[in-house]
Amino acid sequence: MRRAARMTLRSAGFFVSLVIFTIAGHGMAGVLALPMAEAGDDAFRVVTFNVGYIRDPDGLPRWERRRNALSDVLVKANADIIAFQEMETFSGGKFNRVNRQLEWVMAALPDHAAIAIGDPTQFPSTQPILYRRDLFEPVGQGWFYFSPTPDVLFSRSFDGGFDHYASTASLRHKATGRIVSLINLHTDVRSTVNRLGAAELIAGRAAARIAAGDAVIVLGDFNAHAGSPTLKIVKGSGLSGGDGLAPTFHMSIGLPFRLAIDHILTGPGLERIGGMTVHRASQGGIYPSDHYPVSADYRFTD
Repeated sequence: MRRAARMTLRSAGFFVSLVIFTIAGHGMAGVLALPMAEAGDDAFRVVTFNVGYIRDPDGLPRWERRRNALSDVLVKANADIIAFQEMETFSGGKFNRVNRQLEWVMAALPDHAAIAIGDPTQFPSTQPILYRRDLFEPVGQGWFYFSPTPDVLFSRSFDGGFDHYASTASLRHKATGRIVSLINLHTDVRSTVNRLGAAELIAGRAAARIAAGDAVIVLGDFNAHAGSPTLKIVKGSGLSGGDGLAPTFHMSIGLPFRLAIDHILTGPGLERIGGMTVHRASQGGIYPSDHYPVSADYRFTD
């Protein structure tokens, strides 16, 4: 009995220490967007944001409570490129044509256009990318699944589990003519096998775009922290970043229990201006999602 009590106290102590640690790390994050640095015409801001699924109609009341907080944090972030994950409204089956999150965000950000989206029978709709129309123009879009058959729509993961994928987009920066290639990902939270398989595919695709001379940005919900095998494999393609962040997943209550899992990685041709920002804003205690958006500013290099 005494041994069991000691074990309970130790577990409680560990839990309290973990909470204190995460709160301390959490407090180092920025609350609102930093002003864009005076870095010239080629500077731009990038955001990654897991906005959370909606199940229609059961999830509508919660969506209606949090949607103002979502649009508010995005307007304040003042981003030029935004990569979203879990931006889908489920109404049954795979081919959901209503996307309440995307419609709401597009109305809040009229200066932006969407890419990496299309007919849901041919293009998965969960991970669109927004870009500011006066800075960028679209060049191409695509997707690949984290699967032995990555070019098959909705193909199952390596262990036969639920499908996960990356959306891709190429944008031309109008002022410089430079091409920015984006890989927007969401890996499997449950399976290490699937995350590592996804990392290998992502690294290969990123390396190909780097070799083609594009400025490459790989970003999204990695479900993996800095220093993990997943991040190491992806960064092995020639990317940097994915470190120094406060926790980004907070269970919709503002109290995270994991290290940062949302990252922005970049390849040659891009230089980060300043640090990363984790946007911890809420409205009256209502958070826009169970993840915080993450942003960083970049400029082109020779």
